Amino acid sequence: MLTLTRIRSPEQTLGILRLLRNEQEEWSCYTLELPWDSNERCESCIPPAPGSSPRTYHAEKHHSPRFGDCLWVKGVQGRSEILVHAGNYVSDTSGCVLVGEKFTDLDGDGLSDVTRSRDTLGELLAHCEGTEALRVGWHGPADIAPLEEVEAAAVS
Repeated sequence: MLTLTRIRSPEQTLGILRLLRNEQEEWSCYTLELPWDSNERCESCIPPAPGSSPRTYHAEKHHSPRFGDCLWVKGVQGRSEILVHAGNYVSDTSGCVLVGEKFTDLDGDGLSDVTRSRDTLGELLAHCEGTEALRVGWHGPADIAPLEEVEAAAVS
């Protein structure tokens, strides 16, 4: 099972994706998504909304003509073609989930970006079976949280 725990900010959604086997963490990475905007296509991260109960989807290995090997998140109401794919900047997401090794401001714009995205995606796909349950939720209250909370959640 994959779990995605997210922290929101006005410009982006940061998270930690964990792969669990027998309730033990086998592997993890950081994620980057668009900010919450009522599940608007190409404008928002996927549900649930901040402060709502977690939701479970299915993530299936997939080959996209545009993004190559990735995970396809299925069952997102009102949305389709949500992928977990490589990319470094929030502008690379288009409503999808990007994965990376760590957060840093790669381009000096004041926003957190993810590093080593292609390598991290390759590691994720190597650990995943054909289809994985993906549980998506939020860390703590719906209030906007600083990056330090995301990093603290990664070690807990």
